[in-house]
Amino acid sequence: RESEQYEDILVTPNRDYYRDINEKLLSSLRYAVDQGFDFILKTDDEYCVDIDVVKELIRERQGNSQDDIYMGLHRFNGDEYENMKGSDGTIAPFMSGWIIGLTRNLASTIVGEGWVHSMLVAPYGTSSDDANLGKWVDWATRKYNMTVQHLVDQRMKIDVIPIQEPEAKENVTMAMEETEKVSCGNHDAPTCADCPQGNGEDWCHGDCVWLDGECLSTNERM
Repeated sequence: RESEQYEDILVTPNRDYYRDINEKLLSSLRYAVDQGFDFILKTDDEYCVDIDVVKELIRERQGNSQDDIYMGLHRFNGDEYENMKGSDGTIAPFMSGWIIGLTRNLASTIVGEGWVHSMLVAPYGTSSDDANLGKWVDWATRKYNMTVQHLVDQRMKIDVIPIQEPEAKENVTMAMEETEKVSCGNHDAPTCADCPQGNGEDWCHGDCVWLDGECLSTNERM
């Protein structure tokens, strides 16, 4: 009903399985390119994007430059974990976190001239769509001699804090004594490895990233 009333849900011809996550991302990028959007953001649905901050960041970076932009909340070099590398050992930096963005021209190259390369991701890619997007950006940069600015900024996210009933005083005291936890997206856990609780990639967000069946920290370095 929401889709019929507001037309705010895009249905893509992809199976809702994690193994098809790369095809879902490419379908979404292709739709955005076809619609003529100048800048494309991919975000987890439990977070809100501060659009004013994003627009200001784009203005600051672009100025009079025609360089493309690839942005996110975290930037990996692509070699921090072994399973970030492609099946053939390919290494490429990539953005991660709950918000990732790129300019239309860059996205158009990935799903246009580079469509076959992007779809045939298995030889050089991983199970992570974030990591593979970085590989597609890196490939487009080298193949077509593009200049791409990598932008990392934490200000793009608006924290949405759920309303909770007041806790008893003893519960508040207990919470203050708990050890620091990581954000998994919609819940917290002692470590990123504890986030999934048997639910896989859907429970691995926030401070963590899902790579080849593991929930890993975006801040930890090996």
